[in-house]
Amino acid sequence: MVISEIKKSLCSVVQKHMQTKICSKKEAEFLNSKVLNFTLPHFYIIWKMHKNPIVGRPIVAGYNWILTPASIFVGHYLKKYCQHFDGILTDSLSLIKTLETTPFDSNSQIFTVDFKSLFTNIPCDHAVELMRELTCMFPNELQNTNFIMELLEITLKYNSMEFMGEVFSKFLVLQWEQTLLLF
Repeated sequence: MVISEIKKSLCSVVQKHMQTKICSKKEAEFLNSKVLNFTLPHFYIIWKMHKNPIVGRPIVAGYNWILTPASIFVGHYLKKYCQHFDGILTDSLSLIKTLETTPFDSNSQIFTVDFKSLFTNIPCDHAVELMRELTCMFPNELQNTNFIMELLEITLKYNSMEFMGEVFSKFLVLQWEQTLLLF
């Protein structure tokens, strides 16, 4: 992984879309805000003590990474597609609102299920391909579709993390348990 390549890719895409007025100056400042001052995402495990046997949930914390703002930006826009699908809840508040507004008869029961493994692994290239198909299905959803897709490709291509002093790159297969974003 070459940090200069990541910086160059991000700045190039942002600059290109600023010239076409797709990206505002304020958006560009946000997207480039970590280019000069960043830390590598780091890997750790949260132990699930309530499981038998005890297992861990892998976490890659990238709150101060070069591409964190791009990931947040992309996630904000891609969330707009969720409204087209009834089965997608974007957050806990959506679940609460659904439960509060759904009429249940007195014999209804609500269950929760705990899965051994809820993650579905999706190769990053395939995820980008699927998102491009989704943008074609709903072409009027975004005015900046190409910009968002280019940023998505960059954030997925240059995923990196540090663990025990070593840097790992291009390890990511998207795990869909919640909304996209590194993301």
